[in-house]
Amino acid sequence: MVRKLIVCVIGVVFMAGCSGGDGSSTARGGDSGSTITQTGQYNGLTTPALFTVTNAKALSSDAYTTNRVVATATGVGKITTISGATPCLLQGITSTLKERVTSTLLRSSSSNKIVALTIKDTITGMSGSITYQTELDQTTGNFTGKITFTEYQDTASSATITGTTDFTGNLNTATSIFTSLNMQMNSLLGILGGTSFTLNGTISFSGGKLNVVSIASVVLTNNSTGNAYWFKDYAFTYSGNMVTISGTYYDPSEGYVVVTTITPLTAASADAIPLSGELLFTGTNKTAVRLTFTDSGQTVEVDTAGNSIFTIVP
Repeated sequence: MVRKLIVCVIGVVFMAGCSGGDGSSTARGGDSGSTITQTGQYNGLTTPALFTVTNAKALSSDAYTTNRVVATATGVGKITTISGATPCLLQGITSTLKERVTSTLLRSSSSNKIVALTIKDTITGMSGSITYQTELDQTTGNFTGKITFTEYQDTASSATITGTTDFTGNLNTATSIFTSLNMQMNSLLGILGGTSFTLNGTISFSGGKLNVVSIASVVLTNNSTGNAYWFKDYAFTYSGNMVTISGTYYDPSEGYVVVTTITPLTAASADAIPLSGELLFTGTNKTAVRLTFTDSGQTVEVDTAGNSIFTIVP
């Protein structure tokens, strides 16, 4: 993932859950290895993945950073060594979306105290622009709106984004504290490293500082290959400098893995590269991968026998 992407992804997170509406899903064949359809975007294996020495690095990397998912066919983004840790794509997505919406609402609501407030704003990035249109009821604090990206790039390392995101939520205008923020990505088109990808799904934020990012259901499609990847019920929590992650990642050809946090990750920001902490990825037959972060990179260990004995993947 790149810093300050659009999610997150996210965040998303970025990641990242929600049931019903665009978070709904229907399965055909259960665990028989047939396919599942989610919001008309994901169509791949529903069986749990089997971790092996061969797929341990790639599958765990996809479930966390999503970098390989959007990588080109030449292999950009694949983890080949224990160094070079990268932050999570969905966390960056959710971070940028949240910051752009909340900063506009706070600035506008503090300067104009009429009950019904229509907020319109255009923000330029390193390239391109973002345009908002928001309706805020300053009595209830409820708001609805739409954010439109026009070839927007936040930083030199960010994706270029085009498309719209609808959002709703609540802002306590007396304390300037958000109590909720919900976003729906409508086929956001991203270009990163020369590769095109599309994001569909819902992201919700909660917590006193909107530091809990719950990704209802985000499907990321690599437009070059046509492969779709589903991040289901992902949750990112960032408090202080600690990050926890949980959720289920669906790979169209490998199946799904369950992601949990063994030790919270330490990071300077919600979308920064982790300096410490451990994540666990669990597949079928109790096979698992343990991903450990340090300030010099990351280490991947795999348990292919399901006996809780992990060996480092070279």
